[in-house]
Amino acid sequence: MGADLYIDKLPREAQYRGFEVSADARKAGYFRDCYNDGGLLTVINANTGSDLSWWATQERKELFNKDGDMSVKGAKVWLSELKPIADSFVKLNELYYSEYDLNTHTVHKGERIKDTDVAHYHEWAKGLIEFLELAISLKSKILWSV
Repeated sequence: MGADLYIDKLPREAQYRGFEVSADARKAGYFRDCYNDGGLLTVINANTGSDLSWWATQERKELFNKDGDMSVKGAKVWLSELKPIADSFVKLNELYYSEYDLNTHTVHKGERIKDTDVAHYHEWAKGLIEFLELAISLKSKILWSV
């Protein structure tokens, strides 16, 4: 389970190659994030104090057209909100997974992410920004499957 985003103006067959989280996927117009404690948005939240959510974003009707796809205008708005958070995130040398406390219903820093995996998360965050910038430059809606 995860969030799957597709740039509508790029060929769909190139987006179904199964390469998931990679620069090639983004260039083809595909971005994926998982919903678990190791997912990009949850790790960003745990390390920056932000409150990003695929579902909360989807509820923001002003970002989407009547068919549920993110509009170009919506992508510009979301990018303007995400970019400062992502810029701060990629400067962090230590990262932590998020951990959900069932007793208090809060999210906090969990286990430290291995140093060898930190660069992967930084690239993943940069990739989300690049994906949104590509959709905007193509003036393309984003098919939003969350």
